[in-house]
Amino acid sequence: MTGPPTGRDQGVARKHPQRSGRSQEPRHISEVVAEILARSGVAETQSARELQAAWHEIVGAPLNELSRAVKLSRGKLEVVVTHSAAVQELTFRKREILRRLQERWPQKVIRDIRFRVGPIE
Repeated sequence: MTGPPTGRDQGVARKHPQRSGRSQEPRHISEVVAEILARSGVAETQSARELQAAWHEIVGAPLNELSRAVKLSRGKLEVVVTHSAAVQELTFRKREILRRLQERWPQKVIRDIRFRVGPIE
């Protein structure tokens, strides 16, 4: 070998530089689990189920059989409705439904509801 001895040659372990963006401080397990679930999409799936259950309860029969809350994006809740007459009824009740959703989930920002006619999957 030529040149000066390195840490490896001397049997000294090298320190790895700290990865940027990661803290070396201990974190609570709930934070770690929440982060993993968020990355995997499980949290979104659970949230979608909760949203659908709330929609079903708040809207009530028979409209809950004709409509599905499918997506919440940028404060707008998208709802698919099977029939235009049901869209008209839901539009009439929109303020009440929106208020009840906001009361149920104050941490979620739901500012508007958008109805569209389409098949329910």
